[in-house]
Amino acid sequence: MSWANLDGANFTGATLTGASLYRTSLRNAELSGQNLMSTDLRHANLAGANLSNASLLGAQLFGSDMTGTNLRGADMTGADVRSVLTGADLTGANLTKADLSYTKLANAKLAKAILANAAMPYTNLNAADLSGADLSGAKMLRADLRNANLSDANLTNAYMGGVNLEGANLRGADLTGANLERAPISGATWPDGRVYAAGPRGSCD
Repeated sequence: MSWANLDGANFTGATLTGASLYRTSLRNAELSGQNLMSTDLRHANLAGANLSNASLLGAQLFGSDMTGTNLRGADMTGADVRSVLTGADLTGANLTKADLSYTKLANAKLAKAILANAAMPYTNLNAADLSGADLSGAKMLRADLRNANLSDANLTNAYMGGVNLEGANLRGADLTGANLERAPISGATWPDGRVYAAGPRGSCD
């Protein structure tokens, strides 16, 4: 089905495990609960599609457009998610050890999502909702977290060197063992409620 136009298609009851959907257009498609394990979705257009509770373990999503896509509760463990997810809903999604390098997640909903040990260098999370998310051990070199909501997030042992936290809300977050070397934090609200006026912060013990 590579290169096919399947916009608005309803895949209820279909079997797509391991399928090749390379460069396929699936805008607004119904894929909720689908087993898409190891499926090739590189450069696919999934904008506005419903992938809630779908299994995307090890799926290839490099270069795909998932703008505004519903991925609530999806299992994306170990998936290659280097794509566009601007405004997507990933509430409660499992992204453990996923590759989110350079991914665009501005204004995305990631509340209570699991991003433990995920690769997130240079990821754009501007104004994203990461409240209650598990980011333990995540590698976030120079990620953009300006104005992001990280309240009550688990950031233990996360590498956040150079991460832009200007205006971010970290109230109640756990920063035990996190490394925030050279991270701009102007206007950020710290776990204890303090608001930083300006300046970088080093390692957080």
